[in-house]
Amino acid sequence: MDGTLLDDDSELHEHFWPLVHELNRRGILFCPASGRQYFNLRERFADIADEIVFIAENGTMSSTGIAR
Repeated sequence: MDGTLLDDDSELHEHFWPLVHELNRRGILFCPASGRQYFNLRERFADIADEIVFIAENGTMSSTGIAR
């Protein structure tokens, strides 16, 4: 995420969200993959966490965002 999805202030760019919603509309599942911990990703994508799949912790964990 650092150096790709995040801007210089470590925030997701405002243009990111419409793109994710368009992917969803087209039936394409967005799946952020990162070396970050799962809960860090879940917090970062809180608005859409229940609609996506996460690959976290350098690929050692994958999960739907749905809290169980």
